[in-house]
Amino acid sequence: DAIVRVNGDRAELTGNAFAFSLDLPATDGQSAITVTAINAAGEKTTATRTITRDATAPALTITSPVTDTVFAGTGIRVVGTINDPGVTVVAVMDTGTLPTPVQSLANGSFIIPRCPIIEGKNTVTLSATDAAGNAATQIQLELYLDTTAPTAPQLTAPPSHTKLRQAILAGTAEAGATVTVTGGMTTVSVPSDQAGAFSASFLLRADQANILTI
Repeated sequence: DAIVRVNGDRAELTGNAFAFSLDLPATDGQSAITVTAINAAGEKTTATRTITRDATAPALTITSPVTDTVFAGTGIRVVGTINDPGVTVVAVMDTGTLPTPVQSLANGSFIIPRCPIIEGKNTVTLSATDAAGNAATQIQLELYLDTTAPTAPQLTAPPSHTKLRQAILAGTAEAGATVTVTGGMTTVSVPSDQAGAFSASFLLRADQANILTI
């Protein structure tokens, strides 16, 4: 009867089929497997296959934009890197809109030329799986589109007449907006808080009208 050996060890043969359990190295890398069939006359045939053990998931990173970025335009470009050559990056948007296909660049970089975000919050989920089935940790980008101009800010201080040179400028505006005030000795830019309130110290010109533009 014929016998089959795998890397020198005899395999179980049932009819024309054989089975053999082989331990691969504990570390990632290539292993050569040689299978030799020997018939009753002692004649041999040999087949060799190289198997790559890969238990390491690819590393996926996004270089731009950063999550929670607010945009005024709809076509957003996403750029990132993947450390495993040949792995395809997949992008999905929760809004149902479809981004343009991911393009692979040199040195493991990739680009999504256009993610068509809609007004409000948009979640872009990026994933990648290598040939061995190892999945990279998914990355979710929270991107916002805001095409609505903020409401006009309102000043609550200082009063229209004051004896102070260094006045406290305070008021309300759209939450999270940057309020820029000109017309005094300096230009002041301050963010409004989550309630829309803002305040800043402001230097006024002495003994003359200061027309403040907000």
